[in-house]
Amino acid sequence: MIDLLNKKGFSLVELIIAAAIVSIMVSVAIPNLTKYYRDYIFNDYASQMEYLVKTAKIYAMERTTNVAVCRSGTNLLTLQNIGTSRSFTLACNASSLCTGTNPTTPCIIKTMNITHSYVTLAGSGASFDPRGLAILPGNVCGAYDGRHRKVCISRTGIRTDIERPGGCVACSQ
Repeated sequence: MIDLLNKKGFSLVELIIAAAIVSIMVSVAIPNLTKYYRDYIFNDYASQMEYLVKTAKIYAMERTTNVAVCRSGTNLLTLQNIGTSRSFTLACNASSLCTGTNPTTPCIIKTMNITHSYVTLAGSGASFDPRGLAILPGNVCGAYDGRHRKVCISRTGIRTDIERPGGCVACSQ
């Protein structure tokens, strides 16, 4: 004789209810996960931007050369060894990568390419002399969804402004 009262397992109705609850939870979580992922990407680009500016200053001091931080459009930031030139406008025209320890012509040291269309790059760029002082003070700014991260380069220092109202405007020295 089969005992119908001691059956173990789930009924079809219980499985459907559990699946519905899980699907509701997933539909609520996906938009938040997308936002968290975009925030992560923006913060990563902002950190890279700050790293590149600090690298430019260190490179200039270590190699006793002038280094420019150049912005091209809304998605490319490059560090360029400009040698003895102190002209920023002429400096951002290098097209080849640096080779050797002391290159004699302007060349590209490092690049940061923003591949996500929702993050934009703005700012004036800057350049450093062999003492680590800014020849041309300026800024580099990344923006996404009303948030901004700006690296301000003054004559003697580098400062990062996070989510400052007004967005990517000139830095106050």
